[in-house]
Amino acid sequence: AEGDIDTVTYATISSKGILEAVNQVLAGPAQEEPEAQAPAVSVEGNTATVTARGFTGTFDVNVTLDENGAVASVKVGKPSTEQDEPYLQMVKDSKTFLAQFVGKTGEIAEGDIDTVTYATISSKGILEAVNQVLSAHGAQ
Repeated sequence: AEGDIDTVTYATISSKGILEAVNQVLAGPAQEEPEAQAPAVSVEGNTATVTARGFTGTFDVNVTLDENGAVASVKVGKPSTEQDEPYLQMVKDSKTFLAQFVGKTGEIAEGDIDTVTYATISSKGILEAVNQVLSAHGAQ
């Protein structure tokens, strides 16, 4: 992640370019980017499931809402790629990350949630999924 490296003074853009290139190599062969679109929300009872994007693939996020439309719990499913497994495990192991969403009723800004160190992309994928559920619930 960008915050994990020190850029060279007066060469910030070049430093970031090198970081991006290294991250692409670490990610493995380029995968075709799916067309950008809002993830579909499927609802069963008071639990909605959204497919979120991780570092190299996708994973399901189950968001349960209470009777007032507030987040009661957030659970993370299995990733579609092996590369995402360690990042999602860090998210699942964090005692505080998923608890940050409980009680939220409206859109949650990225700055309002502390991401899991070394699992930033997965953390943001979960944030986007929760916001999608809250948005869909608010539109009902």
